[in-house]
Amino acid sequence: MCVRIQFSKKQLEKLPNLQKEARLYGNMILFRRATALLMLRLNATQHDIAQAIGVCRESISRWIALFLARGAAGLRPKKSPGRKSRLSKQQHKCLKQQVQKGPQAWGYPGGVWTSAMLQEHIQKQFGVFYTIGYIPELMRNIGLSYIKPKYTFSLSREELKEQIKWIRKGLPDLYEKVKACDGVLLFQDESTCQLQPNVMVTWAIKGQPPTMEKNASRGSFRIFGTIELFTGKLLYSIKELNKENPINNKVFTQFVRQVAQHYKGRDIFIVMDSASYHSGPTLRRFLENHPNVHLEKQPKKSPNVNPIEKVWKELKKDYTHNVYFKGKAALKKALRKGLMHLQSTPERIRGLMKKWEKVVLHPEDAIVGKYDASLVPNKHQHDLETIQWEVSNELVMSMLNKN
Repeated sequence: MCVRIQFSKKQLEKLPNLQKEARLYGNMILFRRATALLMLRLNATQHDIAQAIGVCRESISRWIALFLARGAAGLRPKKSPGRKSRLSKQQHKCLKQQVQKGPQAWGYPGGVWTSAMLQEHIQKQFGVFYTIGYIPELMRNIGLSYIKPKYTFSLSREELKEQIKWIRKGLPDLYEKVKACDGVLLFQDESTCQLQPNVMVTWAIKGQPPTMEKNASRGSFRIFGTIELFTGKLLYSIKELNKENPINNKVFTQFVRQVAQHYKGRDIFIVMDSASYHSGPTLRRFLENHPNVHLEKQPKKSPNVNPIEKVWKELKKDYTHNVYFKGKAALKKALRKGLMHLQSTPERIRGLMKKWEKVVLHPEDAIVGKYDASLVPNKHQHDLETIQWEVSNELVMSMLNKN
């Protein structure tokens, strides 16, 4: 039997496009349907088309009916609705919020959700029993993922306000000082790298997590570093941590002296945290003899406002995580290789400082809080609006008092 269909110009354009779309996304059902309709243009019979495509003649008839009723759009396969969910959309939303609060909020002893705990929790809260094997799929369906938590600080309202003041006023004002004396603005921090490196999530064969040999020896290095705003220039020093050479004020002063020699003749402004060894008699004597070196303290508990923290994260991700080191020499070699690579690619480091560049280049936006949300930890975003309002009032009052 030969069915003749008169194709319009628009339909002739849509059918080849549907065929290309099906190829691109691997949609075999759509590809077969579009191909069948295109073969009708060649006066092929339904029997021939069915044999060529590998379906029955009734399917060809059904596709023709869909095409006649709804055009090319009628050929798109509908998604199978599947079995009706035993939890409503509102219950899915409620479950998601409950899981986010953590198991301890619901009376469980540990801080890690397991499938068995979730199975019990869902039955208690919603009266629905799921098999343990289905629980991971349910979690993915409601928008959750099995991931590692991130460390963060618990900040008081006053500490959070100090961070916002630093973002709005402290850093832009500091940059004005740097510009006035044609100096350099550096962000400084330290990071510890151990012989037993951290384990990081990676791709592997399903159900077969990769194994990693653990070094029985102990040892670690402390990296001192600075990065320069706008250029991404990195300076660093690697010190071994041990009882004979502890990290103290003298060791930190040696690194500051190294930085001062590199920028000899220029005013240097170094933003750093309030670690105990960032102050002391050795450092005070050095600063008295080098009035061009200025140390600026960032707010307490605020690694999020120092971009060099991102540099340490990139270094460890690329060179130490999931890597076995035979000894301290191998670890130090890897650290030096990674740091030298970062030094040779300052544009990569600068890419990590885009937010800070915007803060100092656009102080008029910073003062009204445009960059607050992007630099404040996610954990405290829910308190941000009220604290922003308090900070705005305090800044306005301080400006009025000055005038």
